[in-house]
Formats: sequence, structure tokens, C-alpha cells
Amino acid sequence: MARTSDTEYIPGVCNIGAQEVSKRRKLAIAGAVLFCLLTAIIYYYTPNRNWRLVLFIPAFMVAYGYLQARMQFCASFGLRGESKFGDKPVKHIENLESDRKRAIKILVYSLIIAGFVTATAYYVPV
Repeated sequence: MARTSDTEYIPGVCNIGAQEVSKRRKLAIAGAVLFCLLTAIIYYYTPNRNWRLVLFIPAFMVAYGYLQARMQFCASFGLRGESKFGDKPVKHIENLESDRKRAIKILVYSLIIAGFVTATAYYVPV
């Protein structure tokens, strides 16, 4: 995979710079910490497996934050037609389509990863 730009918008590839990437990494780390804490609390305090489904939220946070940081692409900006470079809206239809496709991929991948992690946590015996 080619390295994306840290200083310019590339449609469907890069719409955030280093500062925004750092925010996405922090989201992933916060999600991981929350996931670990909730997992410990749920496994220790409740025998009801259905509470484990709550783990989907922090698992999604981890996947969503990590994928955006790794790809240097904000899914939310991509869906809204925005870029963090120059704070100008994305105007060309082809660029909007590329950004939205990338954003949807990130969302779908995040949902799949979070679903897999949650299912694993759900079925792991105590």
C-alpha cells in the first residue's frame, strides 16, 4: 500500500493529516482500555452472557479508530464530503464517490471486526 500524504487531500485515499490521525489513534486506545475494563467487570460480576454484547461498543471504537488512523482517512468526513486539508468541501462528484466508498468500507470493516470480537467474547466460557 502506498504511503498517503500528510499535507494534501487525495480523493478516496487521504483526507486527514497527522493531528487528526493522532485523534483516531487515541480513540482506538480509549476503546481498547474500555473494552478491557468492561470485559473484566462483566466476566467477574455477572453470569448472564447477554451483558457481553455490550462489548460491541468499545470493540467498534477500537476498530473504527484504528482503521481510520491506519488509512489516514476519516469516515465521517468522507461521508459528509469534507477534508481536513484547507477545510474546503469536496466538490467534484468523482471525489465524493471515492471518499464515500472508502468511508463505507471503513464502517463495514469496523462492524465486522467488532462483531467478530463480540461473538468471541460472548462464547468464551468463564
